[in-house]
Amino acid sequence: MSTQSHDQDVDQQETHEWLEAIEGVLQADGADRAHFLLEQMIDKLRRSGANLPHSSNTAYVNTIPTHLQANMPGDVGIERRIRALIRWNAAAMVVKANRKASELGGHIASFASAATLYDVGMNHFWRAPNHEHGGDLVFFQGHSAPGMYSRAYLEGRLNEEQLDNFRQEVDGNGLSSYPHPWLMPDFWQFPTVSMGLGPISAIYQARFMKYLQDRGLADTRNRDVWCFMGDGETDEPESLGAISLATREKLDNLTISILPPTLKLPALPVAVTQFMERSKDPEASLKDLAEIIETDSGLTIELLRHLNSSFVGLRHKATSAMQALSLLGRRQSTMFLITTGIIMAHEVPQEIGDYGVLVYGGFSKLKALVLNFATALASIIGGVLGFFLFDYIGVIKNNLLPFAGGGFIYIALADLIPENNKKTKPSDSILQLTFMLTGILLTAYVK
Repeated sequence: MSTQSHDQDVDQQETHEWLEAIEGVLQADGADRAHFLLEQMIDKLRRSGANLPHSSNTAYVNTIPTHLQANMPGDVGIERRIRALIRWNAAAMVVKANRKASELGGHIASFASAATLYDVGMNHFWRAPNHEHGGDLVFFQGHSAPGMYSRAYLEGRLNEEQLDNFRQEVDGNGLSSYPHPWLMPDFWQFPTVSMGLGPISAIYQARFMKYLQDRGLADTRNRDVWCFMGDGETDEPESLGAISLATREKLDNLTISILPPTLKLPALPVAVTQFMERSKDPEASLKDLAEIIETDSGLTIELLRHLNSSFVGLRHKATSAMQALSLLGRRQSTMFLITTGIIMAHEVPQEIGDYGVLVYGGFSKLKALVLNFATALASIIGGVLGFFLFDYIGVIKNNLLPFAGGGFIYIALADLIPENNKKTKPSDSILQLTFMLTGILLTAYVK
């Protein structure tokens, strides 16, 4: 039996009635009853010879619905403030160490992307050993070590001298690059680097604790094992090599969290993404779509400016998003909003940055402006080709953005960052920091 998308639904009324029936069961008898009915229907279909497609991927939604979520204990504002201080200290520690010697290295973004997970775990979940409880076991993602040191400093467990000796532990009183129980036995529980060592160790640790409980050698009933691993770390054979063991042994004392990637590409404005999703619904009216656009005043202005320009050539001026959508149509409106969103999120700051790089590289202001303008003309060719070939380039569309992003990353790693490391004047550092903060504020404003 082939799957049908929403656009291929041959009887939308029947589909709507089935969905209403399931909703009624959920409200009257609960999720367990609804699940039982669905399983019975699937069993009936299979016994009737239907070939049901199977997918092991679950929906990308929280397993606990919003109305069943418990309120977060503690003071959220204070915890957010503490989290900001920990992030700052972690970044400052790595940067300060690399001023002594750039080969020391260190990781900043790894911890920053997972700081909230670690903070909530330490504040509300993980238990230390005491006379009543043996304590939980945590396998920290190795590259997040600066964040753990930063928190320990705020707690008074590490001093400033130790932070100043980050990755300089050979002469004593320093901090190891990664979780290292042999070098820091009073701080780290487990080694988790090289990559992939943490997940497989956590799985077997959880299994061994079950063994100790079953043999009566130790009381491990309320002790949990937590493991954090990077998304790229899952490529290591050790990472998932024993994952089936966790399932087979029913290790309900094990929690594995895969941290999000640290690279974040510029995001489209919220109104654009909402418009794109809503426009896929054939029942969505122009009024519904117009209301989404009007939540973003900048987007509304750009839409009306484009429609009322001499390029379009309308006899009468459009005065609302509703009129603009009715004149352009859904397809043209969607293409325009996506293009505008990309420009707002990326192209303007990129062109300013390109101009600055050329001037810094020794070009005169006029020559840098001319060269930047000449290279930008290529976007016209790309825009024309994209407009006519958009529906025919297929799967390659998914590879274009990472390919372009990789080029910018290469420029930053190979040219800009090494140049910044050569600066020694405080005024230059202040200027660079000012530009960085300005870029962050502009990104936040655009988003």
